[in-house]
This record gives sequence, C-alpha cells and structure tokens, in this order.
Amino acid sequence: MNIIDNPAEVFRPPLQSRATRKISLRSKASARGLVVARLPADPHPRKIWFESWPEYKCLLLLLAMAEVYNIWDQPPKIRYRNRDGKFCNHTFDYLVTLTNGERIAIAVKPAALVIKRDFVDELSYVAAAVPLDFADRVWLITEKNLNKDEVANAEMLHAFRRKPDVEADEAIDGVIADLKGGMTIGSLVEVSGLGARGFRAIVRAIFDGKLSAPRQEKITYATRVEVVA
Repeated sequence: MNIIDNPAEVFRPPLQSRATRKISLRSKASARGLVVARLPADPHPRKIWFESWPEYKCLLLLLAMAEVYNIWDQPPKIRYRNRDGKFCNHTFDYLVTLTNGERIAIAVKPAALVIKRDFVDELSYVAAAVPLDFADRVWLITEKNLNKDEVANAEMLHAFRRKPDVEADEAIDGVIADLKGGMTIGSLVEVSGLGARGFRAIVRAIFDGKLSAPRQEKITYATRVEVVA
C-alpha cells in the first residue's frame, strides 16, 4: 500500500468548462483549444475554451487582470430581434465578472468580419436584449484591440503562475520592502540572488499590483519597476 504523506500533492484534474455550447475542435479556418486557469471564483483550476487566436489572446489578457473574479466561456445564449425584426440567438464568447460585481459580456470577432457583416449594428440589437441580471456592459473585441507586447506579457504570466513558487515570491516581497525608488528587473533579480526564479516572481508581483511597470511594453530584465505605494 502507498501512503500519501501530503494529500495536497495528489493530482486533481481541472474543473470542467461551464460552456453552454459544445466547442467543435475540427476547424481549418481558426484555432480551437483550452486554457486551464485558477480564478478567484473557483477553489480549483478550471478549463476555459477558446475558438480562435483572438479569443485566446483576449482570454490571456483577462486572466492577467487583477480585478477579474470569474470568466464564463460560452455563457447562455441571448435571444434578440435583429434589424429585420427576426428572432435570433447570440452566444457571447466570454462573460466576465469583476471583483466589484460588475459583469461584462464580451464578443470577440475579426475586424474584417465586423466590417463585412456590419456586426457593430447587429451587436447593438443583442445588447438591447441583454437582461440586467446577465451583464452590465457589452464589449466588442477585435485583433486591433490586442497589443502584442501586452498579450506576450499576459502569456508569460500565465506560464509563471502554472507552477507556484511561494519561497521565491516571499523572497522578492522582502527585497521589495527595502526598495527605494526604481530599479530594473535585472538588478532586482541580482539583489535577490534567485536567478530565473526571481524573474518569474517579479513578473507575478507586477501583476499582483506590488510593483509598477509598463504593461504594454514587453517585460524583460531591462524593464524598470517601482514599488506601488
């Protein structure tokens, strides 16, 4: 018999996605996949599906936002009347709940499709039919809204969060406590003596709101950071 000394080390599969619409994994036109992430709303990491690269990038940015409490992929469909008075259904890509309780329904579409289908006008009819208990606001996101460096930072953060390192995080917290003025990440890593572990902990500290750094520029060892007052 194998005796498990630490039950916390037992592997637990991620929670299933809450998507209300089945995701087709067969597509030559766009990407399909999932991200496993831990959000404040869940006690355990959960699967979150995406159906295109813009959706994936949007999801990474949402996961990097400290004010995001929950993300529901493919939430319940909204029934609405279009410009011709015909009843239609629309399923938002994400329904985001913020820590302040506000809910945002997000549609992610290619910019070319938005223009071709006059989707801004169509979405206005959808937004008018959104119940108050479903969402407070509606956002339309295209690839033009997605800064490549900001997305790269968010993707890096997601990778660094997948394997927690409490020891490194606490060590960086200690270094930050004595920090006066600004310093490059490289210098901060050198002071910590943690090498790559220190860099990963610093990136986590930036997105946790402990350090400030330009989010729309690629975060590197040369990035200058300051303690958030």
